[in-house]
Amino acid sequence: MKKIACFVIIPAIFLVISACSEQTGNPPSDGVIEPSPPTETGDRVIYQLVAAETEAEVEPGLTLPFYTYGGTVPGQEIRVKQGQQLEVQLSNRLKEPITIHWHGYPVPNDMDGVPGLTQNAVQPGETFTYSFKAKVAGTYWYHSHQNSNEQVDKGLYGALIVEAEDDPYQVDREYVLILDEMNRDGSAGSAGGMMGRMMGGGASSYDIFTVNGKAGESIPDYPVKTGEKLRLRFINAGYTTHYMHLGSVPYKVIAVDGQIAKQPVTADNELLPVAPGERYDVLIEVPDAGFFIRDMLDDDAADGLRIPVVNLDSDRIFPERGYSGIFKISESQIGSGDWEKVAAPSYDKEYHMALSHGMSMGGVVYQINGRVFPDTEPLDVRKGDRVKVTLESRDPMFDHPMHLHGHFFQVLSKNGRPLKGDPVMKDTLLIRPGETYEVAFIADNPGDWMFHCHDLNHASDGMVTTVDYEGHEIADGIDRSHLKE
Repeated sequence: MKKIACFVIIPAIFLVISACSEQTGNPPSDGVIEPSPPTETGDRVIYQLVAAETEAEVEPGLTLPFYTYGGTVPGQEIRVKQGQQLEVQLSNRLKEPITIHWHGYPVPNDMDGVPGLTQNAVQPGETFTYSFKAKVAGTYWYHSHQNSNEQVDKGLYGALIVEAEDDPYQVDREYVLILDEMNRDGSAGSAGGMMGRMMGGGASSYDIFTVNGKAGESIPDYPVKTGEKLRLRFINAGYTTHYMHLGSVPYKVIAVDGQIAKQPVTADNELLPVAPGERYDVLIEVPDAGFFIRDMLDDDAADGLRIPVVNLDSDRIFPERGYSGIFKISESQIGSGDWEKVAAPSYDKEYHMALSHGMSMGGVVYQINGRVFPDTEPLDVRKGDRVKVTLESRDPMFDHPMHLHGHFFQVLSKNGRPLKGDPVMKDTLLIRPGETYEVAFIADNPGDWMFHCHDLNHASDGMVTTVDYEGHEIADGIDRSHLKE
């Protein structure tokens, strides 16, 4: 079966040095940490999340060291109901500072977890409490935004699931599948070091692809029963786009980046491409057979990303065929629920972001309008502005999954052609070489927010800007000079 060939870039160092948090807590510890069950008080859900070092088996005979939220890789799943107040009490028992960023979630600005911009990093031995109301349902995830490339590579990420009050897709069973890449030698970031960064890297820089922290024969069976409605929540916590083949079993895409589809879109034996930072929810009516979910990226590591979906009622395996295409948001006419259109005849602010790469004395740099962060120009907005952004790839080699903090944006057009159908709302959008997308958002969440490439290699080497609200002041005690990526 033909595999997808793709340029993918190894991340370098996502360095954010931050001032100390004011909270204090337990000192670093090498003891074993296990997840603590959440507690509920009225409409408030409280998680005690301890960050600590541990070791875990990735594949048979290979145990690697990790940083963990709650002692597991991925970190402890955080699950709340829409409308509940979520409180996460983070205790840092690692030997370096950390944070939590709630990827894709429109939290208040002071809860966004970006050191030097919205908070100071949580130092070793300190605690910090994140608290926000879970207003928007869907599939999200969380990860450290301090030295992100290394810390996310080391395991500091997990799922955030907000269950809808009135979910139109009632299912019998669901699984959360978090995709990632690792190095067999346990190193974080580019296995090729500086030379790998200068040469641009590639998927081969990671020699293990994982799902929920496991690869190869260590991936467990995922049991189902004939006739069940099965929901799969795909999350990409890595830096490589994974092209997932669902064993030729028909599936419906029911949510994109957490946003429920107004009408599900049926994919007929198409690969599901999950870019860094993206999420897809799919619905399957389980056939009278089991099947395998496989990564079709043309890379040796993809062979180890093979997820067995085992039918407890049948020994049959669904007949797998060569894939017939690739699911594409721009061609699917999928719409995001009850969102009102952001598209308008005119906009209060318009910005153009040309994405490219070049060379410096330190190696490859990734640029926005020819500049690298912190010298990139911010997107200045006022509350209530309707903002249009053109994302143009002038990069002939590398993909750039662009992620906006704190907001959802509507995808307006691709390569000059307007998207048809209802609004498509996202927070992360993959821009491939030569592509141009227009997106728009409403400035409805005051603060200073990051807008960056979620291949954290590219972000650490310059592809970052900010959305700055007029009149917003960074809180006292947060040192903006410590923001460096």
